[in-house]
Formats: sequence, structure tokens, C-alpha cells
Amino acid sequence: MQKNFNEIKSVFIIISKDRNLKYVDIKNYTNTKLLLEHKIENELLRYVKKCDRIFIHYLRNDECEFICKNKIKAKIYWALWGSDYYQYITKDLLQPYTKRIVKNLKLNRKVISIKEQYKKYKYIMYRKKAIQRIDYILCAHPAEYHIITRYFKTNARFVPFLYPTPVNQQIVEMSTQLETKIKHNIKQDFKILVGNSGNPTNNHADIFEKLYRHRHENIKIIVPLSYGDEKYIKHIIKLGKKLFGKKFVPLTQFLDPHQYANTLSQIDIAIMNHNRQQAIGNIITLLYLKKKIFINHSLTTHTFLEDIGIKTYDCNTIQNLTFEQMLSIDNSILDNNKNVAEQFFSDYTSKKYMRKIITS
Repeated sequence: MQKNFNEIKSVFIIISKDRNLKYVDIKNYTNTKLLLEHKIENELLRYVKKCDRIFIHYLRNDECEFICKNKIKAKIYWALWGSDYYQYITKDLLQPYTKRIVKNLKLNRKVISIKEQYKKYKYIMYRKKAIQRIDYILCAHPAEYHIITRYFKTNARFVPFLYPTPVNQQIVEMSTQLETKIKHNIKQDFKILVGNSGNPTNNHADIFEKLYRHRHENIKIIVPLSYGDEKYIKHIIKLGKKLFGKKFVPLTQFLDPHQYANTLSQIDIAIMNHNRQQAIGNIITLLYLKKKIFINHSLTTHTFLEDIGIKTYDCNTIQNLTFEQMLSIDNSILDNNKNVAEQFFSDYTSKKYMRKIITS
């Protein structure tokens, strides 16, 4: 918005538990405000009253309560993220091995006090009512929109929307060149990327189980774990080292876009074993880098990518593939995937969608 639509007067509100923002520096932006989540009511209302449109990026409980308690004249747009609705619908996000881990670690401990039960019920009611008051739902593919309409009562309209490509194209090209140089000079391990975060919805353990029979091959299991549930992350690191030893490589530090693109450029295949839409930014970058990607073909992510002409591979076939079959690539498919991604996920497409939204 700052770069491409500076003629539009915008205010960006970040709601946080404290003033220490890990990944965002707001000092250089005069129109970006930080509100503490336990003090948002009056100050947020002051900004909302001056707006014609409100864009919500991740619908939190506090925003749902705010929408329900205040008369808002502005049009409300909700950009879907995934966990801001999947955790409220009856879809099993965890696979058997991960489910067992979560249960043993007591990460899904049921609320016990009456006060906690009431609070949980209250926020579910706020969410249902807030979604009824939302005017537009923003996402890349109608399939995600239909999940909302299936589980929530709403008259919100679907509007196509894409976030800008997460990794700069120039960085991707530099990383590809680096990868080519490395492969020409040094014999590489086969690098397998598993998941995108330290969240249990990555179902790491279930993929580890499928990859375990290849543990004696010349492989490295690369697992991004820089954010997520700390207890779960520690368990996955312990499990990964137990199963794969030094071949297991956890990424526990946050990497800047350049470093992360370099890391992704050196992997051979990526496995995103989610039961819901997740890791879209990573998938787009991997498509740019012409990587073979496994996802669950029961997901709307697969439907979306298939509809625009991108081929992925099904996580549920991995246990039936030989090591050679799992790693084999068809360059014509990967070239096509990159070409489609460059067209569909370009900054031009993202700006086109956004311009249509703000001028309609």
C-alpha cells in the first residue's frame, strides 16, 4: 500500500501483547500504530470512525468482540489466513502420530474452570456474529471462501486477493545462481524440506515416519522451526535427531528473506504435510525456484494450484515411492510451474487485485 497506492490515505494498526515487535519495525512509518491488545477498545474505535474501509489481516478474538460491541459504518474486509477459521470448524488438522504427540505433551489440554469455559463460549459467539457483519472475504481461490460459508452464517462476498510475493524475485534469481555454483563444485546431499514452522499442523512426525526407511540414504532433513509452540518444537528436534541423527537439520533461528531464499534454493524436494491451507508463501517461492513439492491433495490448496495449471505431488503417495521415485523430477513440469507462478503470483497481479478492491 505504501509503495503502490500512496494516494490512498491509510492507517496500519498492529495489535500486540507487548511493545516488543520481533519482525516489524514501525519507527520509519508515521501511519503505522501499535495498540496493546488489552487496551484496544477506545483507541481502535477512534481510528475506525474515520475509515471508509477496514481490512482485517487475521481475525482475532479481540477484533470479533470489537466488531460485535461497536456500530461500524465502514465496509469490513477479511483477508483469510487459515488458523483464524480452521481452528473453529470440525476439520481434523492433526494426523495420527502428531495427534499422539500433542496429546502426550498436553498441548490441547481442555479448559477446566467454569470461567474458562464461559470465556471460550463467549468468543465463539462473538466470532459467529462478527463474521455475519463482514462485507467481503479476501482470498486467492473461491474454495477457501466456500469453507467459510459452509461453517458460518454470512452474506460476505468473495473477492480475489493475493498478498505480494513473499521473497523478492531478484533474491530468488541470486539464490538460483548460487545453487548452480554449489552443485557444480561439491557433491550435495539430497535435501528434503519438511514443513514451514513449529506448529503441530505441519504433522512433522507423520512425515518422519514415511521418510524413516530412507534414513541410510545420502539425505538431509531440513525443518524450519523458528516459530511455533516451544514445547512442540523441542519434541520435534529430539525426535528428528533420534530418527535421523546428524542428517536432521532444524532451522531454529529466524532468517531474513535473502537467507531463507538461499536455504530454499538448495533443497531438492519440499513436503508440506498440512491438513489445511498453510505455507502458501513458501510454496510460491518454491515454485519460483522450480522445486518438486508434495502437499495433501485433499486440500483447497491443491485444487487452487491445479486450477491455475500448477502440478504438485501428493503427500499420501510418499510411503509407496522408492527413494529414486520420490526425488525424480520432470523439468518440463517444474519449468511450467515456474512460468505459471511468475504470471499468477506476480506483483502485477497482486496490485491489480488490490486496485480493483480500493477503487470499487
